[in-house]
Parts: sequence; C-alpha cells; structure tokens
Amino acid sequence: MMKWGPRATIVLGSLAFAGLGLGWAELGTAQAGRDRTPAPAMALHGGVSARAARHDFEVVFSQAGVKVYAYAADHKPIDTSRLTGTVTFYHPNTPEPWFSRTLHTAATVAGHAPDSLVVNINLSAVPTSGARVAFHVEGLADLAEGIAEFALPFAIALPPAISVAPITQGDERAVAAQKQCAVSGDELGSMGPPLKVSRGDRSTFLCCKACLKQIQANPDKYLAAPTPPAPAPAAALTYSKATAADQRAINAQHVCPVSGQSLGSMGGPIKVARGGQSVLLCCRSCLRALQANPDRYLGTAPSATDGKQGAQR
Repeated sequence: MMKWGPRATIVLGSLAFAGLGLGWAELGTAQAGRDRTPAPAMALHGGVSARAARHDFEVVFSQAGVKVYAYAADHKPIDTSRLTGTVTFYHPNTPEPWFSRTLHTAATVAGHAPDSLVVNINLSAVPTSGARVAFHVEGLADLAEGIAEFALPFAIALPPAISVAPITQGDERAVAAQKQCAVSGDELGSMGPPLKVSRGDRSTFLCCKACLKQIQANPDKYLAAPTPPAPAPAAALTYSKATAADQRAINAQHVCPVSGQSLGSMGGPIKVARGGQSVLLCCRSCLRALQANPDRYLGTAPSATDGKQGAQR
C-alpha cells in the first residue's frame, strides 16, 4: 500500500475541497481524530460539529448570520474573547471564494465569558444545497494549535427541540435563583414540584404543566439567550490648563502624544481628562485630534510614579 506524507495529504485535501466537496473538517477528522477521544455530540445550539487537530467547533448557520462555538481538546468551552477569525463562503458553481467576512466575539451578559464568535449577515441568498463554508480561527491558547481551519457544508440550523423534565437535586440552586415561574410569575413550588424546560443550552423553570403551552407557542420569549446590558456611555472629556500640581506628570510624560513636541515648548500644557484617565497636550491645536479619537491618546501618558522612578534611575 502506498503511504502518503503530510505534504501529499494537504494537496489531496485541497483538491478534494475544490472538486469533490470534501472540506478541511473531514480531512482533520481522518488525520488527527485517530489520536483523540470521540468528539462530544455538540448539538446544544442546534448546529453542525467540526473537528480540527486539537479543537472541536459547533457552527450554527441562520439566515441572519453565523455563530461559532469553540471547544478545547478536553471538550470544555473556550473563552472566545481573545479569538478572531474569518469565514469564507464558496458557491456551488465555482471553486473560487465567493465572499468572506470577519468573525468577532459575540456579546454576552456581565459576569459571563463569551463562548462564541459571530458574524451578522443576510445569508438568504446562499444556496441551500452545494455551498460550502471555510473557517479560519486564530488566538487559540493551545500552543500546539494556535490557528484552526475547517470547512463545512452550508445548512440552516433547525431550532433545538424543547424538552421537559422534573427538576433534580442539581437544579435546586437554579430554582432558588429564579424564584418565580417564567410564565405565570407564581412562586416556584407553590403548585407542586417545578418543571424544567430546556432548549439547547437554555433552560427555565415553570410552576406547573399549564404554563407549557405558552412556552411551546413562543419559545424564543422564554428560552432565548439573555440580552446583554447596553454599554455605559463614555465619560465626557474635560480640559484645563496644567497647574503646579501637574508638574510631576508633565516631567513623566515629556512630550505631547499628538504632535510629539516637548510639553512646555508651545506655552503651558493643556490637561485633558476622561474618567480616571488623563493626558497632557502641548497646545490647543492638538485637541481636535484627541477629540476625534480619545481612546488612542487617553491612557498613553506614563504615571507620575513611573516618571519619578525613571528620574531616579
């Protein structure tokens, strides 16, 4: 039997992707899956699973976009806050890329690490048969696979089925936190043991079976992902002439972050502050650049303590 080396495997995989409809996910499963435990049935979100060398992914396609969930080699969810990636669509009629979009971290609620990458785009024009989608994910913490690539056939995900079950001992803390029935508002336990209703990775508790009809009629109302809070408005910029109390900060910063001129070379420096951040400018002419992009300049000034230590050295 002829043996193929890694380079030949890559070439064959690329040809298969273009001509035979086989993607990098299938190639990765054949090549790397032999040395790993079986992938979990990652259908929590109603998506399609894919495997790279050391990571597993679940991809959820909808007409409104794409969401990608990442899992480590031990099958645990990955915090996606440091991940970036791209998604490239291939039309059934050509092996050339059709269009690409950037994946970004999905919004989440306060106190919860993001668990997915997302791109919001209208996919209603993508053919439901024959189209393929390639993924490139960067920033993975596993040094053995910092970048993962895989491909899948395009398929709109069906919403996960709704399941109903009695609560268990493991649900007691969640029941105590929810307190009231999601539908009626009655206290959980007031109508007998609560019921646990789940869809994918989302669950809620009901006081009784009579409330099931409303959830079945409108599951998105009760079992949708929680809406993240709106970001707090940025603090307003304030301006003032530098005073004697700012001299240590002036000595530490030395130069204007906008013009690069020495502080004091254009007269008394201007102090610009926002919240707990401040920076010094050489003159009012530099204010416009800072106002256009305050995040670029605020927080760039070294602390007075740093300047003092630097002077001592």
